[in-house]
Amino acid sequence: MSFCQRWFSVEFEKDIEQYLKRKVERDHGGLCIKVSPEHAKGIPDRLVVLPPDGRTIWVELKREKDGRLSDLQKYQHNKLKKVGAEVVVVWSREDVDKLIEAERC
Repeated sequence: MSFCQRWFSVEFEKDIEQYLKRKVERDHGGLCIKVSPEHAKGIPDRLVVLPPDGRTIWVELKREKDGRLSDLQKYQHNKLKKVGAEVVVVWSREDVDKLIEAERC
């Protein structure tokens, strides 16, 4: 596989984010709210609310190849978890599918 084929086969964060939004809102009738980083730096990218019981999940999106969590993101994720919030880091479309499938079980 050439360099170009490898580079183009890696999904960008925005591609995974669009897939998450489509799966949550269109395919499952939930909400996928974009969180503005200007309100709180390091907070996850999306707040997902899934039917039928309103399960609420903070979702951080990262690209699989070279995405990484900053120290500030790790700090904010831990703060959310300490108060009982569910925080998930999604690296791929497969992770999105696992997140949605876990709700259906």
